[in-house]
Amino acid sequence: MRTSNLKVGRTFQDLYQHALLPWGWELLSWFSALGLLIAIFTITYQAEGKPQQDWSFPITLNSLIATLSTIYRAVLVAIAAQIISQDKWIWFWKPSSPVQPLRDLQLFEDASRGLWGAITLVPVVARHSLSSLVAIFIIVVSIATGPFIQQSIRVNFSESVLGSGTASLPVSFSVKDPNSYFRTLSSPSFGMWDLGATPRGALFSTLTNPLGNDSTIVPSCVTGNCTFPTLQPTQREDGVATHASIGVCSSCTNVSSLVTVTPQTYHRDSTNGTHPTYSLPNGMELILFDSAPHMILNTQDTNLSWAAKVIPPETLAFSRWALANVTVFTMAARNQSEDEDLASPTGYAAVTCSLYPCLQYYNAFVQNGRLSETLVHSTPLYPDINQFTTDPETLFYDGTITLPQSNVSLAAVLSPCNPATLRVTSNTSDLANETVRIISPDGAPDYPSMVTRKGCVYRFHSFMFYLMGSVIQKDLNGTCGWDARQGNSIECGDTWWLAPFWEQKHASVGTIVDRISTIATAMTNQFRLGLSREAGSRSEVLGSALQTFSYIAIEWQWLILPTILLALETLVLFQMIARSWRYREEEMAWKSNILPLLYYKDRFTGVDGQPLGGSIQQTDITPMGGPFRTAAQMEEISSHIQVKLQRGNRHVEDETGEVIEIKGLKRRGRSARDWDQDSLIIRSEEDI
Repeated sequence: MRTSNLKVGRTFQDLYQHALLPWGWELLSWFSALGLLIAIFTITYQAEGKPQQDWSFPITLNSLIATLSTIYRAVLVAIAAQIISQDKWIWFWKPSSPVQPLRDLQLFEDASRGLWGAITLVPVVARHSLSSLVAIFIIVVSIATGPFIQQSIRVNFSESVLGSGTASLPVSFSVKDPNSYFRTLSSPSFGMWDLGATPRGALFSTLTNPLGNDSTIVPSCVTGNCTFPTLQPTQREDGVATHASIGVCSSCTNVSSLVTVTPQTYHRDSTNGTHPTYSLPNGMELILFDSAPHMILNTQDTNLSWAAKVIPPETLAFSRWALANVTVFTMAARNQSEDEDLASPTGYAAVTCSLYPCLQYYNAFVQNGRLSETLVHSTPLYPDINQFTTDPETLFYDGTITLPQSNVSLAAVLSPCNPATLRVTSNTSDLANETVRIISPDGAPDYPSMVTRKGCVYRFHSFMFYLMGSVIQKDLNGTCGWDARQGNSIECGDTWWLAPFWEQKHASVGTIVDRISTIATAMTNQFRLGLSREAGSRSEVLGSALQTFSYIAIEWQWLILPTILLALETLVLFQMIARSWRYREEEMAWKSNILPLLYYKDRFTGVDGQPLGGSIQQTDITPMGGPFRTAAQMEEISSHIQVKLQRGNRHVEDETGEVIEIKGLKRRGRSARDWDQDSLIIRSEEDI
């Protein structure tokens, strides 16, 4: 038992002395590289998904990883260099190749010292030394270690919700403000009433400058990125709505097909002649004559039955409840020759549009401080007659509802009813129930009642409807004349704001429809901004502000290369250690040490088996005292010299020729130990 323990101890001592100890620094470096790689993985794993601002160390994450990756690469290269240095001796030791060019000694040395030297060694060891190839691969590819590791760290951006109510958009919930009108007997707009200066000016700005900033919706969004909850749980075919508001919608029909052209006789300066007259069934008439009407806007038609042949029935239905039914009839240049200043336009366009109150559904969000709001769909407002038993068909022609004290209003119910996102500051509860009976065409002929939450009923008071309608009709009514002296401009007199419909003699059905639509949008925005809203009240849709923050994201695939390099180096290093143990009687782990070249120069033999000195021609050696050869000269000469390094042997011959085994020898300042395998020259104790 004791003999077995001694044998195990002796084996471990040999393993430590011949394999582990010679490679001690490389093993320590390998453990350092492993620790560095683990540290890189650990730090990046801990940082992944964390906000960038949560990194509290003085050095940034990128700087820390860059430092660790630099040290990691240096350790890998250092180990690889020692592996190549050891392969230098193995290259000459290998029994499989009797001799090698002496110049290979320098090539291996250069490969262990730099990138270019490593690349130069590849053709030499390509098919003969796998360990050297792997070490060279590590040295070359390790250049990418730092960039690859740093590339794994990315900064992404995400958004977190600050909470409901941190964003808002103005909407119009009710149009009824007793302070927006006054009674007057001097040119009233409706009955004995007229709008105050502020609402009158707001409406007027929608006609003169519909795209102006005073009709622009500005959201409340503290972060510049906000969202608003959807009203309906499922998406409609026309989109998802986030909020609704009372507004003004427009519906236009091309009635140009109803225009008739007739000649009309005229007499001027003793000259008789004819000129064409263009007419519509409602009596509008344009005359192709200097200073005669060339554009007319008419809002006197409350009944559009004259155009029933071309206007769709659904448009006729809500045109009855329109704030204004405006017909635009204008001449226009028909071709390029009529585009000249003096040419009379002979083309024409006729469009009838209804501006009617409606409930508009929007989809909106705020991104980078800019509001993106899209109209999803709209529903016309119709009278709510729940408190009345009067015939619905005649109710709105009863004079009593045209007074300010009337309780009748045009209304629409939010569908689906979801008042949770709407904040209305008023004296009424949005959650209270109320009964409505709206006389919309969909409910005819019985017009059934329905109970809904008060916060879901959007109302336009009947008196405000008539009063504002009268103002709009007055402002959109006028006649404009043209003659050759005006160029492409048109004269509209006191109603100068109607001139843009002329479009410099280029009016068309499309431009008229766009102009009316723009005016309707501007009116809607004015209502949302507070036009005729009750004093002290406010209505807005609530949303959530989004806080954009940066967080660290790790792309792990970029760490594969550094891991593979360490794995390859692990295989080669431990293969070298295993070789040192296996050939402990014949080879030594000299690595980059140059002393063996001096101690064992006689072990380098040529093709003839003689020591290296005998294989080198005297002409290749500089005479004593002569100048040294350059490194390039020596490399050139050495490339033609074939040498081999004799392996070690414990059995040698003494002076008499008898084979003896060297068991050990004493060294100065040290106790005797087993024969050192790098001592391949027998020296006497006296020499030592």
